[in-house]
Amino acid sequence: MLMLLTLACFKGEAEDSVVDTEPTEITYPSAESVMIYVGHGGVSGDQSGNGGWSDAQEAIATEYGFNVEERASLGDLTQFRTVFMVSPGEDEDVTLGANAVADVQAGLDAGTRIVLMAGVDNCESRAINSLLEELGAPMRLTGEVATAPVLADVGAGLQMSKDISEGVLLSTPCKVETNGADAMLFETRDIYGAAWRGGWGGDVVLIGDHRFADDTGKLENRDNAQFVFNLVEVDPDFE
Repeated sequence: MLMLLTLACFKGEAEDSVVDTEPTEITYPSAESVMIYVGHGGVSGDQSGNGGWSDAQEAIATEYGFNVEERASLGDLTQFRTVFMVSPGEDEDVTLGANAVADVQAGLDAGTRIVLMAGVDNCESRAINSLLEELGAPMRLTGEVATAPVLADVGAGLQMSKDISEGVLLSTPCKVETNGADAMLFETRDIYGAAWRGGWGGDVVLIGDHRFADDTGKLENRDNAQFVFNLVEVDPDFE
């Protein structure tokens, strides 16, 4: 009987000593690196600047002093504060395998923001929609596309709306269905961007246009440049 009492007491002490390690607030990234990802059939721009992100890379580096890398492979995403995935599946109809999905999920768990961008020729991207499904993010590309450029509003109250005054100019963007995610970019009833956070880690952003910041002068629009900066800052208290 004495032995049973001793064991019971020990068990109670062990249970009392268990510490809840679940986070209680959102984890924002502290890394000072940004990735422009062009792998998995993504685009890196043509000679006219369409789809290229060199101007954005220079603007981010100048504004913040951050290291900005263009890559065709993922790897450890925890060292980046934002990963811009430039229209995966557009140049080649592929999807992300289990290892690549795990890389993305690990980045999210560490607070990295994942920005998935489609394009007018990639509004039905299997690569994008399947990755969203794997991550548990509810928004999807619908397969529909606007018939002209759009000056999109940014959802009030979202971190991405900081200092946006007129709107973000999009080049014939793909339409997005939110399915419970936050509508981020929209014009009247049409939605072109959404954001979702599944827990205490990083958020997933879906934008139906990768040319809003490409090398054809898009960043000359002040709000387009500010929108890129907001996507990089991530933390609403960033200074």
